[in-house]
Amino acid sequence: ISNMHFQHIFQNDFVNIVSMISQTVDGNNIDEILNSLLAIVCTTLFPISLCLGFPIMLYVLTMEKEEKIKSLLEINGLNPKAYWSSFFIYYFIVLEFTVILWLFIGKAYIQIDFFQQASIGLTFWALTVWNINQISMSMIVSSFMKNTRNSTLIGYQGSIFMILFICIVSQFLFPN
Repeated sequence: ISNMHFQHIFQNDFVNIVSMISQTVDGNNIDEILNSLLAIVCTTLFPISLCLGFPIMLYVLTMEKEEKIKSLLEINGLNPKAYWSSFFIYYFIVLEFTVILWLFIGKAYIQIDFFQQASIGLTFWALTVWNINQISMSMIVSSFMKNTRNSTLIGYQGSIFMILFICIVSQFLFPN
């Protein structure tokens, strides 16, 4: 193989690379690439922000049981119904604030199909049901937990599973 052969091969590659770069330098292609990257990031961050409340709630409930805080409160006259309803209402407000913030920012600033084409009312309703299920699931799972170490481990494993499930579903529903 001669030196001339190498120059011919690399010259063609250089021409191909330059033509590929000149195609992507076009403003429309860069916008498409940036929108695709933004869609991937948002379809990952959105489920993460929706699912990371579960391990925190599970940890708090288990810690209160482990430190016997709940028992002390009941001894001092706290009705268990008031305890559970206050827990539910507090975390419901926190999680709904997260949903409202995401939907507002997504509709106003993030130009991806999920936020632009989906009905805000239907999305808000579905995410409200998701939050109720997440709070209820943390209450149920916490009754089986004895220490905070196990609850943290199980909580984050459950969250990772939920995040992966939502990411896969959102990629099929909104592929762009």
